[in-house]
Order: sequence, then structure tokens, then C-alpha cells
Amino acid sequence: MKKSLQVWLGVLLLSLIGCTTTNPDDPNASEIVKIETEARGFASEGKYAEGIAAYEQSLTWQAATLHLNPSRFANTETQLAGLYYRQRDFATAARLYRHALQLEIERLGIQHPDVLGLMSILASLELKLQHPETAERILRLQLSGSERVYGVDRRESATIFVNLAEALDAQGKPAEAKKLREKAQEIRHKLCDEC
Repeated sequence: MKKSLQVWLGVLLLSLIGCTTTNPDDPNASEIVKIETEARGFASEGKYAEGIAAYEQSLTWQAATLHLNPSRFANTETQLAGLYYRQRDFATAARLYRHALQLEIERLGIQHPDVLGLMSILASLELKLQHPETAERILRLQLSGSERVYGVDRRESATIFVNLAEALDAQGKPAEAKKLREKAQEIRHKLCDEC
């Protein structure tokens, strides 16, 4: 009884926020919602292997639908990537985040806050995987988008400068890294003075 109530509440929540999985006429639509509700339950209980299996099943079903919803697919990939991250499978998590980022850039554009957030996560993973050059490229792209969205010399830029400095340090470029850390410190100091 409790499980069916969770599924029903999940379907209701998704419908209230306008998050349709597929064409409502698709016979798999309700099954996909049910699977994802179960996956979220597993994840919240710390049952990552079961959550991974459920999210992977959802992706398989979504890919087989007649009217794939790129937003839903990217969200599912992001949730699945998060579980792989918790399992310390950073390579798989990065692969899923890369694909989700690609879908979201196509759907929302490079300057959308959700896209910028995914860039931050992926850059961090690339650093964990010891791919500092890739992390640097992602962070420079994120910085460009962030400055267009939030403005130059904002808190978001300061955080990106610090992350970018880490990527540069990992490439043996300490002088450039130092300049970026100083720039981040200047921004934070300026923002504190404005408070």
C-alpha cells in the first residue's frame, strides 16, 4: 500500500510541475514515472545500486518512446550520474553529465543557470579524473556564460576563478592560477564592502 501511494504522489507531483515524461498517449509514460519515483526512493534510502538500475531502466524506456522529452531524459541522466558519483564511479558519472549537458545546451542555450550548474559539476569531475585541460575548457565556457547571466565581478565569477585556478595548478601553471585566485579575492572583498 505504501509503495503505491508513493508512486501516485510521484505522478501527481510531476503533473503539478508540468514535467511530462513523454506523449501522454504513449503506453510507457506512466511506467516511466513509476520507475523514476522508485529510483528516487532508492536514492533517498541510500540504496544506490537499486536506484542506478531503476534510472537506467527509465532511460531505456524513454529512449524507446515515440516522443522523447529531452528535458526529462537529461534530468534522468543527471540523477543517474549523481548516484554513480556517490558510488565513486567518476568516469561513468562524467560520461552521463557530459551527455546531459549536451542535451541541455541544445535545449536551453549556454547561458541558462541549469547549464552553468552542470558545467560546474562536470568540471569538478574532470579534475577528479585528472583531466585538467578539459576542466579548464569547461570552466572558461562557464565563466563566459556566467558573466553574461550574472554580470562581471560577481560571486559566481569568483567561484569559477578559484576552480579555474585549481585546473591551471594541475597543469603546472601556478602564475596564472595565482592571478585568478587574487581576482577571486578582489571580487569577494568588493562584494563584502558593498554589504
